[in-house]
Amino acid sequence: MVLAVVGAALVVSVTTVTTAAAAPEGRRDGVWVAAWSGSPEGLFPLMLPRGARSGTRSRQITLREVIHPSVGGTMLRVRITNVFGVEPLPVEAATVAVSARSGAIVDGTLQVARFHRRRAITLPAGGEVVSDPIRLGTKPPEDLAISIAVPSGTTSATQNLDPQQHNFAAWGSRTSQLTGKGFSASPAWSWISDVDVLRPSPAHAVVTLGDSLTSGTGSTIDANDRWPDVLARRLDQRPGNSTAVVNAGIAGNQLLRATSWSPSAISRFQRDVLSQTGARTVIVLEGVNDLNNGSAVMASALITGYRRIIAAAHQAGVRVIGGTILPFEGYALWSPIKEIERQRVNTWIRKGGAFDGVIDVANAVADPSDPRRIGPSFDSGDHLHLNNDGYAAIAFAVPLDGL
Repeated sequence: MVLAVVGAALVVSVTTVTTAAAAPEGRRDGVWVAAWSGSPEGLFPLMLPRGARSGTRSRQITLREVIHPSVGGTMLRVRITNVFGVEPLPVEAATVAVSARSGAIVDGTLQVARFHRRRAITLPAGGEVVSDPIRLGTKPPEDLAISIAVPSGTTSATQNLDPQQHNFAAWGSRTSQLTGKGFSASPAWSWISDVDVLRPSPAHAVVTLGDSLTSGTGSTIDANDRWPDVLARRLDQRPGNSTAVVNAGIAGNQLLRATSWSPSAISRFQRDVLSQTGARTVIVLEGVNDLNNGSAVMASALITGYRRIIAAAHQAGVRVIGGTILPFEGYALWSPIKEIERQRVNTWIRKGGAFDGVIDVANAVADPSDPRRIGPSFDSGDHLHLNNDGYAAIAFAVPLDGL
């Protein structure tokens, strides 16, 4: 790695600055483990703050992004990514604090993020960086607010577009501002991809790899009612819980094929699953979009894709749990042929023996009177996505002892 100082900023001239280890990384005072993720899906236009630029504030934009760690810790570190960027990204300042309402942060919790002991860093196109450890203790159910200042001319960002969470943006350098004054709502997670926490005792992470059903489309915004969140709350109620849950869901994601809005699950598996600190188990809930979009794939192709993921995980020493594909009759793209293929895939998941464990998600949310459909009490209304009760049903179908 080659480092150079230009003014006050640290310029990193390698594609990957540092990555989190797949195995827990120990310290004398604890163990690092992944606690949150917002899987990047592509380079998209940055939604600029409302209002006009004024005075010196026109030099920068501050993004304040709200995230929900699944477990607490005594310290944390943040990964910033420019993986889909086509030009360098200057990060001119960054802070972390406990989040309050409407873009505000809790007084007394603000901490400056540093990168190789400096407050500013420039990431090359395709680069990423993990911050130095930040002395901020966290505990559920607190949300964190991560604020990043970038030049006001920045027009695009590596993003996750469907976070089910209001984030915020403002003109000027406001990373240390306590109130939400001047911030306007922003719909995406931009540049923030992962947060690790330092646990005082051994810990490991369960990574949930999926599409919009894992990212939580249809759940209540800002309520953290995605099924991985509910699963994390179940785990955290157990005395001495040492298991974190990391959400690697991307709306519209497909197992096999990349699209204009996201890479395939197979192609992002190394980055979004195996590189998570302390990852020991992955739950795979993918496939419905492969059946639905474009020319629908056959069950045999999906099974081949699952086998590729299983082999990669096992090579890295990670267990793989398969989730059956949810029913979706009534959805606009459903057809009898797709239903036949879904049933074939689910039969293989349940009985094929390739996965280390199976969660029968389909059975958990199906209408008992018509298993080809989502139960009415779980349906968000489009016959594909779930409401809060439906996502809770998935979470409660997961046997905790198996994790």
